[in-house]
Parts: sequence; C-alpha cells; structure tokens
Amino acid sequence: GELCPIGFSHFRFLREGDAAVLYVYELQLEKQRYRRKGVGTHIMNILESIARNWEMDWIMLTVFQSNRPAMAFYQKLGYSIDETSPLISKKNKSSKGHLILSKKLF
Repeated sequence: GELCPIGFSHFRFLREGDAAVLYVYELQLEKQRYRRKGVGTHIMNILESIARNWEMDWIMLTVFQSNRPAMAFYQKLGYSIDETSPLISKKNKSSKGHLILSKKLF
C-alpha cells in the first residue's frame, strides 16, 4: 500500500528571556483513525528527546482553551499553564481564547 503521513509537528528552538525553549507550534494527527492510539504521545516524547539532546530548558506550546481533549492530553504528559499565558499574565489581560502550556526539562 501507499505510505501516507498520519501526523506531524511543527516546532522551533527559541529563547524566552534566559531560557532555551523548544516551542511546539502544531501537533496534528489524521482524524479519528490515529487518535487515542499513542501516536501523539510518541511524537511528544520524540520532541522531548530532541529538546533534552539540545539542552533546552523548557518545552512550550499553545492550545485553545476550548479544546478540552488537547488540554487533558497535554496535562497527562506533565504540561501546565505557563505564567506567560495570556489568561493569567499580568502584562496581557486580554483573553485570546488560548493558553500557553509548558514543561520544565532541566
């Protein structure tokens, strides 16, 4: 059979203040067929391995607050709402409907 991608992630390395961060911009899986089968966890584990290999301090990502399955997924993997998240940041009091999640690696 023909090989087709079942998911992908878009990420980059950046600096947040003094911290080295791997920022996950997207994690997408093919609809329903591959969800809840460990593929997303596997991709996130690979991203964590990449971040650790490059001695990144944090992994950060953005998730829509209304996307409860994604919120539960990331929380299960140890991510929590970052202090820079728009909904809790004192600098940015306006809500854009998304949250910034983070996980400390080092």
